Amino acid sequence: MTLLTSTCRSVSSAARQVAPRSGTKKEQTTAYNLASSPLVRRQLRDRSSVGFCGRCRQNDRTGGSTRSAYQEQEVHPREREAELQRTSLGPAHDKITDDVPGRRRGGLGPFFSPSASSRGEAPTSRDVNFHRRRSSRTSERRNMSMKKTKFLTCSRASSPSTSFSISFVFAFLQYLYLLSPVGVVAQIHILSPKSLRDEFHSTQATVYGTTATFGAPYFGARVIGKILYGESKNGNNHCDADDYSIEESQMPNEDSNLMPIVLVQRGKCSFAKKVKVAEEAKKASAVIIIDKESSGKTSEQIQATIMADDESGTGQNVKIPSILISYFEGNKLINAVRKAEEENEAVLVKLAWDIPQSNYVLADFWFSSGSREANRFLKNFAELAESFKELLSFVPHYHIISLPAESDTMSLCLETEDEADKNKFCAADPDGAGTATGRQVVEEDLRQICLFKNSEKWTNPEVKQSGELFGYSEAFWKYLRAFWKQCTDSGRDFTKFTKKCSYEVMEQINGSLSAKNKIDIDNIKQCTKKDWKSLLKKEIRNHAWSPLALRINGWRYSGPIESNLVMRSICGGYLKRPEQCERFAQLVAYTGTGASDNLMTFTKFFVLLGIVLIFFFILFHVYKKYLTSSVRHALREEVMLEVRSQMADYAPLEDGPTQVREMKKFSF
Repeated sequence: MTLLTSTCRSVSSAARQVAPRSGTKKEQTTAYNLASSPLVRRQLRDRSSVGFCGRCRQNDRTGGSTRSAYQEQEVHPREREAELQRTSLGPAHDKITDDVPGRRRGGLGPFFSPSASSRGEAPTSRDVNFHRRRSSRTSERRNMSMKKTKFLTCSRASSPSTSFSISFVFAFLQYLYLLSPVGVVAQIHILSPKSLRDEFHSTQATVYGTTATFGAPYFGARVIGKILYGESKNGNNHCDADDYSIEESQMPNEDSNLMPIVLVQRGKCSFAKKVKVAEEAKKASAVIIIDKESSGKTSEQIQATIMADDESGTGQNVKIPSILISYFEGNKLINAVRKAEEENEAVLVKLAWDIPQSNYVLADFWFSSGSREANRFLKNFAELAESFKELLSFVPHYHIISLPAESDTMSLCLETEDEADKNKFCAADPDGAGTATGRQVVEEDLRQICLFKNSEKWTNPEVKQSGELFGYSEAFWKYLRAFWKQCTDSGRDFTKFTKKCSYEVMEQINGSLSAKNKIDIDNIKQCTKKDWKSLLKKEIRNHAWSPLALRINGWRYSGPIESNLVMRSICGGYLKRPEQCERFAQLVAYTGTGASDNLMTFTKFFVLLGIVLIFFFILFHVYKKYLTSSVRHALREEVMLEVRSQMADYAPLEDGPTQVREMKKFSF
């Protein structure tokens, strides 16, 4: 808009600058007087600000109408006559004015001959026709000139600066979010009664647990409700609807906005079945599962347990979240619920699914060895994971599926001798019509499982005591990067996605590993032959909510699977941020190391921003100069056309018969 306004302001001054530059002396004098005329100056100004700029504004209001704003205006004849009397041209004091097209519909044209009425004579029909023909020719020339300049003044390109500033603000906010810390959070907050809160005084009335892979909540989810508990009648540990009952009187009042949270015990059936029964038969909004007494796991150890789906896929239909807690803490909740029922009170809790913080972080990642997206993430994430070592336990899980035994699997499934295992261990084809098959993916998944199992080094005795898979494997991370690069050409060619290439990579990376960390290839081969069934069955049971999924300390990670964003979430899971997290934040801020593949660094962003702003600044001034020059040139041509037309019309009038000269006395 600034450019358009400045252009319109320069139009009126352009008319006076162009007149004396060309033509004969008489034409120059005529043009100068014409430009000096108050009416002409006003009409040139109106044409620039209304005829040109007003057309653009009118288009904005009418949605694209090309009718000029000034075409709707009318000028009273007396005003026109007054202007004619104030305007003189040359020694003869002939009255001349410039009538803008459309200002007076059906008028005689833009220029008038000397007024006949000023000498008291009436015009003849020949006079009127002569003026109409001359007006028609002049209007045609003016319209042609106006068409030349219209595209220069009314072309409105949307300013890129507005959209670019919005994009810049959005990108900057994303960057600040990337570096912001995550606060201390928990999973179960006890709200009442006070006696129960006092029992968990050491943990600030907080209970830590682990979430399930089915019905897993998103980060930041909250459920505030009343804990309900029904005694197991048949000793089935709450595995069916008839084993326990929740009385209607126990349910929270609808007006209280409290959710029913059912408390059940572990054992006799899968986690998924217990949660599904509570959801469908007991109308639960969330489920708390208490670990078995024989387990003996503490709150810290229970977080390393994975609540997986069963083989029948019951958890796929579960929509509510669930939490597994230790027996010691769960028993306190059961006693509190029993006591509250006797005293006609309620046990109220808030379930929060954020990052539980501790001195180490457990990350579970579900993927397939043939997935391009997963391997790109692992390739970029490997360097970061290796720097954390024992502070981060990254546990891989593989997406193995089962197909109907009678279906034609087209080489998607592992070949087995046992007919009962036919089409039981399958995977998706990684390259469509290419050479790699789903069977090869399952075989590679099995080799990676055996590699992780046999090369994992236990560095946290407290967690190892739980019996769960937890530790760090240097050989595993080196193998992932080397295999994806050499055996798939970074996902571009799967022709070497074979067992032979896999073992060649293992032998190659052994040269860069210390003696205690070297891969025992014979042990890996033995594992794939003897333990293959039990390992693959475990992967089938441990399905997540998606083939590509990530869980950090028990909560579902729902953001993009990119190395920098995942590492930021992992760093938020530590009670005390390790120095690796501080180095990671500095690398992202200054060098971009460890950042996302699609995220530019802070310095590069501002350098690029400066270049773009300079480019648009130069482009703006060049366009402004070009537009001003074009408008001046167009107006110069228009003014000279009018001047020459008038001079050509005055020549026959001055040399013609008396009757024609007398016509100058007539005025409209």
